[in-house]
Amino acid sequence: DHDIKKAHESFELKWAAEEDAEEYKRKIDEEKRLSFEFRNSEVSKQMVIERKRQEEEFLKNHDSYELKWAGEKDVEEYKKKIAEERRQSLKYRNAEAVQHKNLEQQMQAIKMRERHESFELKWAGEKDVEEQEKK
Repeated sequence: DHDIKKAHESFELKWAAEEDAEEYKRKIDEEKRLSFEFRNSEVSKQMVIERKRQEEEFLKNHDSYELKWAGEKDVEEYKKKIAEERRQSLKYRNAEAVQHKNLEQQMQAIKMRERHESFELKWAGEKDVEEQEKK
């Protein structure tokens, strides 16, 4: 009877130990599952954060390129404006030079005509003097 009781207690201890081991294994499996779930959640969060960072960087770079392109366009427009102003200035100066040359030619012609008239008057006066002296 005593041996049966000991054997029974031994089996009960063995079963309790097996049950404890199973419970421990379930607990470890649950902890692993929760740990994996947490890590998976963290990876997902990190992926979302990284995607958002990449998107922000893309937008920042895009904005930077747009500013660069706008600046380059402004520079090109400024260069065109300066070239047009220079062209207009040259056109004006050329027209002014032509006008100045024409004015100089007109003044030269007037001087020549006045000089010629002066000589004609001088010659006419000399001729009149000669004729007066002949009388």
